[in-house]
Amino acid sequence: MSETARKTEAEGSSTAAFEFRGESFEIPTEYDDYPLEFIEAAQDEKPLAIQARALLGPEQWGRIRAMRLTGRDLESLFLAMQDAVGLTPGNSEASSA
Repeated sequence: MSETARKTEAEGSSTAAFEFRGESFEIPTEYDDYPLEFIEAAQDEKPLAIQARALLGPEQWGRIRAMRLTGRDLESLFLAMQDAVGLTPGNSEASSA
């Protein structure tokens, strides 16, 4: 789990803040709080841009769009989002179930 995710968990926050290209963003940490548009996009394996737009919402996505990202940049954004909620690939914790 990333330091950001540990801090969010310790604070009991329902959102996680992360930085990308010098800007601050926030996303929900709990599945129950994810927008339906994101859940559907993820289930349908839509492109990362569609998933990110759905999770970030219109205001934050507008700031991302203004950055004029490339595909590589979008992957970095998605990794930052995953890291913020503790889902960094290859760094998962053992299941408690």
